[in-house]
Amino acid sequence: MLGDGALSLLARPDDPRDEDGEAQPYRLHVRAYGGDDTLPRRLVEHVAAWDAAGRPTSSGLQVRAYPRGVDYAPSAGEAIVEKRWTQLVFSWP
Repeated sequence: MLGDGALSLLARPDDPRDEDGEAQPYRLHVRAYGGDDTLPRRLVEHVAAWDAAGRPTSSGLQVRAYPRGVDYAPSAGEAIVEKRWTQLVFSWP
């Protein structure tokens, strides 16, 4: 996450494999640079919400873009993000 004079990101261990070369579970860490603790807290909240939602992936994610001002009523499970010139409609199966 990027803010005014601040950056927060997720980091993992350099090599999360065991001595046999097998991938191992690992803990993510939040790294924060500059600013106060607002960004790192928001990042932790986002990760917690993702975990609580069952860790969904982007598999099947659909994004449609419409010009801003088009009258679009979202269906159940769709989310709209308003941008300056467009509105983005996100949906997952």
